[in-house]
Amino acid sequence: MGKDRIVHLASWHQIQNEDQFGKDLAIVASRIPQESLRIGLLGDGAEWLWKHMIACFPKGRQILDYYHCAEHIHKVSRLQYGEQSPKSLEWVESTMTRLYYAEVDNVIWGLDRMKPKRRVSR
Repeated sequence: MGKDRIVHLASWHQIQNEDQFGKDLAIVASRIPQESLRIGLLGDGAEWLWKHMIACFPKGRQILDYYHCAEHIHKVSRLQYGEQSPKSLEWVESTMTRLYYAEVDNVIWGLDRMKPKRRVSR
């Protein structure tokens, strides 16, 4: 296997409670030779998912899935530029394009430079 090659080894598509997810993921993790693999952990951003994935795959790289990432990008845009404003749509398109081309550092840099119009609580 080349170092630039990605092989999909496992996916999780079941809906279950947190406790059962953690137990089942631990079983899966025990059967994967983690020391010889680079592991990507793709999730929707839910803290409880990351908690279990990181516990089972401590060297895994966390990756927010595209759909949920796009959802957050749109939310930031609406809060910063207003609903459906030309600037909002332009910012979303340019940000999503940067992400498509793996320019994650540029996106983070832009977000860090952004001056929020108002503070938002989770």
